[in-house]
Amino acid sequence: MSMQQDFVHPRQMDDMRAIHAAINSFSGVMTKMMMLMKELGTTLEQVSHAFDALTSLSFTDDEVKQYVHHFGEEVISMKEGIAFCQYNKLVHEDVLHPVEQLKKSLKEAEKAAKAEKSAFEKYRKAKQCVDKQEKAFAERSKPLDTSKSYPTHVQARNKALVSLQNCRNEFEDRFAMLVNEVENVTATALKRYLELNAGYMTSVVDALTKTDPTIEEAAVLHCQEQQEHRQSVVEQRCLQVNSELSIVHAPQGYRLDPNGMNGGLHDSIKKSSNSFQDQHRVSSTVSRGQPPRGRMPSPAMTAVEGGAPSPHRGASAVVSLRTLKPTAEAAT
Repeated sequence: MSMQQDFVHPRQMDDMRAIHAAINSFSGVMTKMMMLMKELGTTLEQVSHAFDALTSLSFTDDEVKQYVHHFGEEVISMKEGIAFCQYNKLVHEDVLHPVEQLKKSLKEAEKAAKAEKSAFEKYRKAKQCVDKQEKAFAERSKPLDTSKSYPTHVQARNKALVSLQNCRNEFEDRFAMLVNEVENVTATALKRYLELNAGYMTSVVDALTKTDPTIEEAAVLHCQEQQEHRQSVVEQRCLQVNSELSIVHAPQGYRLDPNGMNGGLHDSIKKSSNSFQDQHRVSSTVSRGQPPRGRMPSPAMTAVEGGAPSPHRGASAVVSLRTLKPTAEAAT
């Protein structure tokens, strides 16, 4: 039996530490956001007081005073109404509490990890004891069946291995349950948190629109502008990606030749063509005592040359045909 290095377990332990840190910071961040929402109502009330102070002059028009006074009433109604209390209550119940419950599953997974680590140490020590005894007997060329303690050590090692496998399976199950629960809680809690924030912010917008109904048109226009902006961003990003892809796949103007020198593709083709022509060029110069060099004869040309000599052929060619003729007849 041999111990194999486990590359997955360290990453699992890192994940559990990350989950532990995330749960601890989650509550603080939610509380901070809760205070910010509470501060929003308080600040809006202060804003209404500031506008009211501007209309406290003796010469201010009554219509303007009524407009500002209406705004202050709506803000106070929103701030002291059930909107924030309901928001605060449901965030704690539907968002914070489920995330806090993850600590139980995390604690169980951490407990299983500790049990696996302890079982691994026991197995490692039992295995080392067996390996050490086997090595000692091998060095002295002694059979292991002569040892009374060896079967006991082997049994202890095997028992420790079974315990390790059971603890490892338990940890794997706990870790899988933890990951699945974290995923489900995260998705559900985020959806609920968005709904609660949207509901509370709707109460803020409702206070504004009750003060001035024309604000609804501004809200609709804002949504349209945001949608157009997002669409424009997507289109620009697509154009940028297409431009980058065009640059990446653009044909290269040159490439390295086999000698490592930069040369154009046209140059390499030209060189290959010239080399081919040099090898197969017909020489017009005939050396004394040698037949003229020409192209390789085709089968049709060979058949023609087997008959009467052409009037354009040289004397040496006729001699060659006459010389080869007896050989051909002999072969026949």
